[in-house]
Amino acid sequence: MKQSKIIKNEENHNNLVRLLQHQTPEERQEFLNSIDYILCDFLEFKLKDLPWCNLGKQSEKWDKLIRKVRLIVSRIHLELIKKERTLH
Repeated sequence: MKQSKIIKNEENHNNLVRLLQHQTPEERQEFLNSIDYILCDFLEFKLKDLPWCNLGKQSEKWDKLIRKVRLIVSRIHLELIKKERTLH
């Protein structure tokens, strides 16, 4: 069971990395930080509630859910950025 959790988390992480592959590491980190703040603001979380900020303190279901939400919000945010670039 632990192995499948690791694989799922790695899949979500790999999808996120592929989504951000054209950015520099600094841009990637800045983007992910902005996504974390969006999640915290919109869902009224604290940064310590995010699994990647507080390792080992969350349940497996919470970890899986919030990582998928982060991937979804990242995709939406990137599409909005692309849309803004083409309009100007």
